[in-house]
Amino acid sequence: MALLGGQIVEFTTSLFAADVIHSKVGVSVADSARLGAGFLVGFAAGRWLAAYLSHRYQAAHIMIASLILTGIATAVVAGSSSLSGVVTGLVLIGLGAGPCYPLLIALALSCTTMSAQRASGTIGALSGVVVATAPFGLGALADRTSLSALFVTLSGTAFVSAACLMHGFVYASNRHESA
Repeated sequence: MALLGGQIVEFTTSLFAADVIHSKVGVSVADSARLGAGFLVGFAAGRWLAAYLSHRYQAAHIMIASLILTGIATAVVAGSSSLSGVVTGLVLIGLGAGPCYPLLIALALSCTTMSAQRASGTIGALSGVVVATAPFGLGALADRTSLSALFVTLSGTAFVSAACLMHGFVYASNRHESA
């Protein structure tokens, strides 16, 4: 669930980054596209930072922190009307969302009871469905309400994903102790 939530945030933000800058701050479409790339800068930095941190910390801990950062950053984007607030929020969303796919795939494969090939296929199929549908569903929400509502929804998605990981981490710890 955390992997799918992370993908929802990642793909939806990448599609709506420029639009949220343009609609909330009122800068030109060209400037919004340029500044929206801040999400991708944060995303790349998040991947690199996660690669470095994964040698020192457990992937679950990195992901919980990343998803909490993402939840806070999406709330900042939803609530901000200043250019610096929206762009900073997008960069921080990227920083938090960057590690999601590689680390959550590693976590999922490490704790599955099915074969790695079957788990990879299941993850791939579910990821395809999420990537193909979630941004459009959330875009429809934004059309009916606002882009702020979309980012509030993404914030909730990130926090629920972090809660799923924390629950799984506690469950695994308790299960290990009782064995």
